[in-house]
Amino acid sequence: VVFDTSKIIRRADIRIDRAAYVLWVRIRRTKSLQYGDREVWIPIHGWPGHSLDIVMWADRALGTYHETQKSGDHAFAGQWDSTGTVQPLRYREFLTRLKALVRDIGLDPENVAGHSLRRGGASYAFHRGVPHEVIKQLGDWQSDCYLIYCVIPPSRMVEASRHMFEGITQGD
Repeated sequence: VVFDTSKIIRRADIRIDRAAYVLWVRIRRTKSLQYGDREVWIPIHGWPGHSLDIVMWADRALGTYHETQKSGDHAFAGQWDSTGTVQPLRYREFLTRLKALVRDIGLDPENVAGHSLRRGGASYAFHRGVPHEVIKQLGDWQSDCYLIYCVIPPSRMVEASRHMFEGITQGD
């Protein structure tokens, strides 16, 4: 299968900054980058020693097929079927594996799609107090439409209500 390398994440689009322990991923095509007129580098911090350490996993994945692949080849390749041949990770396989992981932690996989990671990332960053302009840039949003993804947890709503009540009771 021949892939249009302008639309995939290539091996050359993945960088590991070992000093900062960050995985950098270059994105060249998205919904808001349809014409390849610019690129976005997304940092993903690693978690040394943890089973969810993205830096370790990327390092392993990029090293496994190093001898047979070039920098322009698909970054996410592996042996996904019984043939044993190295193939790019297609969206359908990614989604199947994502849903299996969600099921493994006891959640309903029917409530998950690939876009859930985008929404979840924006919501979590918002919840953790990441500045709006940083969330916007990390998600490569051109407008403030990303705010519809930022789910405000009930605990923050209660906290806001409490602050308002305290102001009223203090004569503010």
